[in-house]
Amino acid sequence: MNQKKSVVSAKPTMVVGLDVNHAGRGSTADSHPAICYSLDCLCSKWATEVTSQKAKEELVPAEWLKARMVHAAQEFQKRNHCPVQRLFFYRDGLAHNMFSAAVVQEVAAIKSAMEQLGDRPRRASIQARALPAHCPRSRIGICPELVYIVVQKRTRARFCMRTPDGRGYEKPPYGLVVD
Repeated sequence: MNQKKSVVSAKPTMVVGLDVNHAGRGSTADSHPAICYSLDCLCSKWATEVTSQKAKEELVPAEWLKARMVHAAQEFQKRNHCPVQRLFFYRDGLAHNMFSAAVVQEVAAIKSAMEQLGDRPRRASIQARALPAHCPRSRIGICPELVYIVVQKRTRARFCMRTPDGRGYEKPPYGLVVD
């Protein structure tokens, strides 16, 4: 039987999620960024780390994110006996005016973390040919494919479709995906 592999199982893939929780309106309490990441290739084991930061700050400190990503990639490699080759990074809670700043800062922190891992001596069993083709061969490090996804759930976009009789509009069925 010829079965296609899923995107996650085709190569060692880690899934990461990042969000920042804020106190209610008018509160000066700290905000709490949290990151969760898969520890195995099946995405069935997860770890979570939470910290606190200045109130109402949506961007997380680059140093904190870099340290968390280094730790996550090390744990993944230790449990799976291979480096991360694909990384899905889901970022929640960004306002439209924060997209550019978050993407620039967070993608840079993720890339920096992967480069830092490359500065460490590698086991002889992990050869450079195991890295994706776009990785520079001169550097020994991990260079996973990075897919950075901003998740939004409170948008003002509204979708509708024509009724079967063509006279009006109705809500689309549950499960509609807009890409």
